[in-house]
Amino acid sequence: MQSEFGRGNFTDRQGAAELKARIEEYWSKRGFDVQVVLVEAPFSAAIRSARYDIRSELIDGLPRQLRQA
Repeated sequence: MQSEFGRGNFTDRQGAAELKARIEEYWSKRGFDVQVVLVEAPFSAAIRSARYDIRSELIDGLPRQLRQA
């Protein structure tokens, strides 16, 4: 089930995977191939949970170059 953007937990595996897919789909529709990966982070005392981080090759939120033909 896909949540409405801005709702849900994007730090658990399911939420992070959904956000990853959204980012890739967004840029794909605009002619860019971006690489986004999920990274399992260790337990954090501040949030009292383990979490998943999203890492990408985007620079300042933008792709490096257009998809190659």
